[in-house]
Amino acid sequence: MATLDFRGFSESSAIADFINYGAIVPLANCTPARLFIGANGTFGDNFLALQTDQYTGVTAQIGWTVATLNPFFGIRMTLKLQGNQNPKAAATFALTDTTSNKQVTVSINSLDGSIRVFTGTTQIASAGPGTFIPGLTRYLEIGAGISSIGGSVVVRLDGNVVINVANVSTVSNGAAPAITTVVFGNDPGYDGNPTAPAAMILQHMYVNDNTGPSPLNGFLGDVRVTGQPYAASSGVPAFAPSGAATNVAVCATNPPVPATIRNVSTTVGDTDIYTVQPLPPSTTTVYAVGVRTLAAKDAAGSRSLQNKLTSGATTASGVVVSLGTAPVYVRDNFGLDPATGAAWTVAAANAVKASYVS
Repeated sequence: MATLDFRGFSESSAIADFINYGAIVPLANCTPARLFIGANGTFGDNFLALQTDQYTGVTAQIGWTVATLNPFFGIRMTLKLQGNQNPKAAATFALTDTTSNKQVTVSINSLDGSIRVFTGTTQIASAGPGTFIPGLTRYLEIGAGISSIGGSVVVRLDGNVVINVANVSTVSNGAAPAITTVVFGNDPGYDGNPTAPAAMILQHMYVNDNTGPSPLNGFLGDVRVTGQPYAASSGVPAFAPSGAATNVAVCATNPPVPATIRNVSTTVGDTDIYTVQPLPPSTTTVYAVGVRTLAAKDAAGSRSLQNKLTSGATTASGVVVSLGTAPVYVRDNFGLDPATGAAWTVAAANAVKASYVS
């Protein structure tokens, strides 16, 4: 049995690309409605949250499997005013290693909009009141070089640098120089206040490092991310719809209900192929095209799933993922057009066919 929920494109005047980091993991009492779990991802491109999520007095994190010394993180953020806040009411973003050492933490005060940057518990840079005006929506980006002597931190708002510090230590408490996680919330160690917390509305997130081709190896700027649903089946579907009239109707279920609405296959090698609804007319640049499938098996035995993407006459294949009985999101990112080996055009992205193979 395989279940599917497809969301697969990014769009806007500056489009970020899709990737699957290990997961976005809610912590403490965080129960975001639309954060997505990825599976079998590799570091070097981007993971993106596709919907708006609001956090009040909670913490969540995005993690990946391969450590990096040069992470880049961007997110659209509204820092909301709360009537019961006090001066210690900050939104915090921490870049941590595998053992949760906070190599770099950025703290944004939700009352006066000042920004402070820490390595461990030591403040290394700041920007004064009014830098991030509470109540406004800004695109926050944080870039870091992790080193005990030659480290650096850059903080940008809407593409403008507000903090730039270099030749400092960005390694905390003797930890190894590496980053594997971004944690965001209201950390009381950095002026966060769980009892009178900063409220954040978060959208359109990317995580990047300095590897791979430009522009996917640094800051991307203010990006917008949405998912483009399937438009129609291409050919005769091999999976059988359950809980909906057609395979496309199953894919359109949002949020997905894999227990009762799903496309089902009992035969290894079954394939469903779909055309995709076009990107919004305002789209001018496509950094990458991604396919995301929610899948599971329903009994003992070995089953797997593989995403594929066809552009023109060329089909690119994702990673073959072994499935368990708990549904997981399988994401594959295609940073170049398989048909040309070059950057995507809007027309080519609109003409793709996406598929999954059991």
